[in-house]
Amino acid sequence: QNMLSVRFPIGGAMDKISFPLELKSLNDAGQLTGLASAFKNRDAYGDVIAPGAFSETLAHHAQAGTLPAMLLHHDPERPVGAWTRLIETPNGLTAEGKLSLGVRDADEAHRLLKDRALTGLSIGFTIPKGGSSRNADGGRLIEKIDLFEVSLVSVPANPKARLVSVKSFEGQRAFERWLQEAGLSARDAKRVSLKGWSGFQDNSDDDAEIAAMIANAKSDIQLIMKGSF
Repeated sequence: QNMLSVRFPIGGAMDKISFPLELKSLNDAGQLTGLASAFKNRDAYGDVIAPGAFSETLAHHAQAGTLPAMLLHHDPERPVGAWTRLIETPNGLTAEGKLSLGVRDADEAHRLLKDRALTGLSIGFTIPKGGSSRNADGGRLIEKIDLFEVSLVSVPANPKARLVSVKSFEGQRAFERWLQEAGLSARDAKRVSLKGWSGFQDNSDDDAEIAAMIANAKSDIQLIMKGSF
């Protein structure tokens, strides 16, 4: 049965959480299986995904005949294939899919996966009302998720390694990609890479979207800007 890809939320504002990629299989046809989200793991922002958080969204996808998109670096203009099956297990969310080999970005992703240059899977999602609560340390316990996409990303084994200077990026495109992984939309990542942090702040027309993205990205971006932007 062919599954349709899900539509993205209006405005493109999504939370993003990345995990080291546990690639269980990858073959020459581009079929892959990996752990897309681990339960009870605390990310760099103190957020924790609780077991069962994906049950409702997976049921809604099944009812609608959709599946989350498979993207490269959270870029909606860079689909690289299709997820064919998402399974919630006691350990987390397992994703099975197939790269669309013959397409440039998919071929690139296949090569990078084989070379272990793509080292993470990252989920793009929103949290429905009442779907999370605050931990004692200020992070979130996320108990319900609306899942829109699962991306192949470059995530270092040590989260602190993400706090690098702008000078270490090989060109504007690489910096934009990092900003998207930090939580910005493709549009706002381009704005920051061209104009700096002020270019992101000055867009007062999208207050709700900005507030959501700042919650994910502000601390990392400020560290970059202090050092070299």
